[in-house]
Amino acid sequence: MGRRSVRVVLESSILLAPSSRIGGGVTGEDDDAAQVALRPGAEALLRRLRYSNLGVAICHPDGLPTNESGFLEKTANLYSLGYIPLTSPSGKHLLNELMLEWSRTNSCFFVTSRVDEGLLSELQNHNWTVIAIDNEYITNNSGVIHIGMLQELLVTLATSIKRIINIDPNLSISFPKGISFSLGMSEIIRFVEEHRDFCVIDPFKNIYPLLDRLQIQEILVRLEGLNTEGKPKIRAPCSLKVGNFCGSELQKQLAEANLSFPLIVKPQVACGVADAHNMALIFKIEEFSNLSVPLPAILQEYIDHGSKIFKFYAIGDKIFHAIKNSMPNASHLKCSSGEKPLTFNSLKTLPVATKEQLLQNRVLDSKSLDINLVEEAANFLKELLGLTIFGFDVVVSISSIL
Repeated sequence: MGRRSVRVVLESSILLAPSSRIGGGVTGEDDDAAQVALRPGAEALLRRLRYSNLGVAICHPDGLPTNESGFLEKTANLYSLGYIPLTSPSGKHLLNELMLEWSRTNSCFFVTSRVDEGLLSELQNHNWTVIAIDNEYITNNSGVIHIGMLQELLVTLATSIKRIINIDPNLSISFPKGISFSLGMSEIIRFVEEHRDFCVIDPFKNIYPLLDRLQIQEILVRLEGLNTEGKPKIRAPCSLKVGNFCGSELQKQLAEANLSFPLIVKPQVACGVADAHNMALIFKIEEFSNLSVPLPAILQEYIDHGSKIFKFYAIGDKIFHAIKNSMPNASHLKCSSGEKPLTFNSLKTLPVATKEQLLQNRVLDSKSLDINLVEEAANFLKELLGLTIFGFDVVVSISSIL
């Protein structure tokens, strides 16, 4: 499993001094270029990046004055960096073909301080990590890493790149490229690869589909084949993958996916990264604005389930389950959200029902669940996934028993 190459593209807005007609060009070879200057801290940054073993390039948008574009090209040559156009010559994409190709095979970072909503959306749709420097508008865009000054960029890049390892892109054409595992997860994977004599109960290739909530959804949809007419049914929640939370198409997408509010918003990456469990409960379309859940994300229907969740565990041929307290019904959550999205970490700050809310929902117990059906589903998943040890959650819709 090879490590993915890293590409960093620096957009001109972070390099050129805001008032650039001040003289003192980098090369001193051209009168026009000499009228343009780098902003404070840019030269030190470029020197460090030159010897960083990263693939670094400078780009600029269309319409930049000739003296500024010429200055940037000479600067790129001086520091042995790439120099690329930002937009596609064909006009089919906001990104040029080289940047589109990089996003398929590399972990890519785009650094800017310029506002271009269309560009940001396309970058995120092609799995680029956007780093915004000192721009209040961009910092409101969910999924963007924001920093206050240019001098923070190297530390931010180092922190992000430190955890990047490769996941075989053939596992899922829709899986986010350049996934950044936690250091502990990365070390486990490397250890297993280097110690072939160790017994591995469930190989990582069988586990990888469970790292992707989109793949999980596609697997769970197949459970509907177990249903029998006239008996309790088991199904996956209705869901939708999105690459951003903006645009007039979102409402249409929700309708096509048979989704209505409230919705749970989850990162597509299910585990192995620090923010995989950062989620939100959304009650109306306006609440997607400024949402902090990482992208791409999965929007999933919220089912009122009487604050009880059934946690199933499969170990070999044995199947166990436990009943745990869970989130209250949506009406209680809406009252406590204060007209804002209810954000939480599902491992640390899950909004569990209060004692009073639990007393109101005593209608749900183990008799509410068709254990035989769920055990049949567990065996189906075991064979499908090729796993010996795994777990999954089941909730019973209040509407199905009242």
